[in-house]
Amino acid sequence: MQGADLERQIRNRNHYQERKERELQAEIRKLKAERDSSEEKYEALIRKQQEESFKQMSNARWLPIEDTKVVSDLGRIKKEMRNWAKSTGVKGAEALENLSNSDLMSLLKNLSHVAVIKNNELPRGLSESKSPALLLNALLAHHLYTTMFRSPFFFLDAGLGEDSSATRGAALLRTIYKLAQHSNKEDAHAWRSQTLQLLLPTLGTNTTEGERYLRTKTEESIAAVSRIQASNFMDGSARHLLDPNSNNEGSKKKLEGIYHEAATLSYRLWTQRTDLKCLTLQDLKRHTFDADNEYLIPHSLVRYDDYEDQLKGQPITLIVHPLLLAFGTDEGKDDESERIWASAEVWLDSKLG
Repeated sequence: MQGADLERQIRNRNHYQERKERELQAEIRKLKAERDSSEEKYEALIRKQQEESFKQMSNARWLPIEDTKVVSDLGRIKKEMRNWAKSTGVKGAEALENLSNSDLMSLLKNLSHVAVIKNNELPRGLSESKSPALLLNALLAHHLYTTMFRSPFFFLDAGLGEDSSATRGAALLRTIYKLAQHSNKEDAHAWRSQTLQLLLPTLGTNTTEGERYLRTKTEESIAAVSRIQASNFMDGSARHLLDPNSNNEGSKKKLEGIYHEAATLSYRLWTQRTDLKCLTLQDLKRHTFDADNEYLIPHSLVRYDDYEDQLKGQPITLIVHPLLLAFGTDEGKDDESERIWASAEVWLDSKLG
């Protein structure tokens, strides 16, 4: 009897374990389905935003965008980058400790564009659990802004449509634009604005087939360079800060969407006659922290309220988000006047002092 009872207990336990395993598998399938549904909704939203952006290009007849709209659009992209870095970054600083020496040196070299690196070490205070996501966010913002906003001809880095030879034209156009600015800034900005408008004709009832073809080629170039730059970022040294479990096709598509949104906005901004300047750590490293400085805003991890006296005047050790300035009027005049479209977001050790 005891043997039969034991056998029955084992059988019941096996049945229970099998039932729990089926329930867990069902829960996993449900979560995966919810994740896939969320990703599809996100991608649909990005596509809709992109379509609206291009529709605005067509219908607005190149009217200047209000500063408040530009600031809002850049703020949305900033939030998307932060959320992407938070969801895909490794969750602990020990990931950096496990890197080979060559991988660590490569990562530190890349990080030197956003952080003050001394003796091959990160700034004090960047060894906490939230640091990898913060560093990933900084690298992403730096890469996106320097590839998408610094040059008006960024979209030709992938060629024009299927014509890869246009990449040589991008360098030539940059050179012409730079030389023209030394000669006559107002005329140079007008030429740049008109060239970009010409390459993306507005659509209307009298649009020719040639104009439609040219617009398609330019849109393809904007999409192609967005994919390429997103892939370059994920395949570069920043990959060491990515969580292997989150580094998948879904996160790549989301990143491509962010780059495409930024590229579309950048193109639209460069069609205006205002000039853009993107400033990074290289340009701002001589600045010190001051909460009253409108060019710099503290990152949320900076405990400014607790250490206000100690932080004022301290050197900036990490630029989480570059500074984007607009110069001149919509007519390309008064080139010395400036306004902030995106403040630099900075981090420094709250306990310095």
